[in-house]
Amino acid sequence: MCLSAVSGTLRTNLDPFGQHDDTKLWDALRRSYLIDNVKQASLPAPDEIVDEQTSTNRFTLDTIIEDEGANLSIGQVCLSLYILISRQLTCS
Repeated sequence: MCLSAVSGTLRTNLDPFGQHDDTKLWDALRRSYLIDNVKQASLPAPDEIVDEQTSTNRFTLDTIIEDEGANLSIGQVCLSLYILISRQLTCS
């Protein structure tokens, strides 16, 4: 699927069917280096992660992806998607 016609938000591109919680989406973004890895002590509680954004991260799950992904690395979004899919396959 990897994003030949990118539109919408990071969330809708990574999880178009709403199968993953925000914690898994943020983890995939961190592991693909699309967002900075925040120290564990400074992470918000799980119920506060819904709209997580730190001063060092320019993306949130609700960041609108510009035409053809001009505002981010499509490769990193693809890697994030792969991380989510591979995790789902290994946990099934």
